[in-house]
Amino acid sequence: LISGERRNGVTVVKYRRPLQTNEPINDRPIPSEGEVSIIAAIGPLNSRKEANAHDSRDRTLDDIRIDFSSRNDHSCVNSLSNLPDEDSVTPWKPEIIHGETSFSVRIGPTGGKRGYTPITGHPSWG
Repeated sequence: LISGERRNGVTVVKYRRPLQTNEPINDRPIPSEGEVSIIAAIGPLNSRKEANAHDSRDRTLDDIRIDFSSRNDHSCVNSLSNLPDEDSVTPWKPEIIHGETSFSVRIGPTGGKRGYTPITGHPSWG
């Protein structure tokens, strides 16, 4: 890690690492040419003590890819300075089960900005 800061709702992290780390289990090499997706997981930890890649406060909806072999390329189409504010939504009212001791459930989608995370205050499973 070289530096990091948060300004105007944007987190900027600068770090340096080799393209090839020679660590085959926990790290993948960065391709020396072509675009690659970058995923940053910053935020509350889930029950497995992992940072989630998705959070209700996420602002980036596009699949952003970086070509680490490019030089002096200033054609970025995404801007972090003019992201629109999202409308605030109220979480759904939790359904509370009374008087039942045996039931079965199917776990589905987390409910997005009105679901699991806003209701419980805990990160969702994805």
